[in-house]
Amino acid sequence: MKASKLTVVLLLLLIAAGQESGVMVHNGMGNGQDFLEWSANQRNIYAMGAINGILLSPLFGAPKDGVRWLEDCTEGMTNHQISEIIGQYIQQHPAEWHHGLHILTYRSMLSSCTNSPANRGK
Repeated sequence: MKASKLTVVLLLLLIAAGQESGVMVHNGMGNGQDFLEWSANQRNIYAMGAINGILLSPLFGAPKDGVRWLEDCTEGMTNHQISEIIGQYIQQHPAEWHHGLHILTYRSMLSSCTNSPANRGK
């Protein structure tokens, strides 16, 4: 049940990110500190659900072009690899451990994917 709620929150975040007007991002479920305390299996399950949820966001009206970079970046990756990307980002940014895990997940993928909006043109 928690995983499906997290997926919905992630989907709403991506839909909101595609809008030009300001939007409120809800707290989501879990934070960076929680992720660091989870077992490797829990982290892997979270990573799989988070990416699956983001990739489903076009079904809820998010523009497909808005998530194509993530789709391309994660093609062929395992949930373990994605979990490690998230974990490394959180470890390297202790000042952000209290932030929502959904935000940290997005930031970790933005920083690690060469074709992300944050890395285009670099």
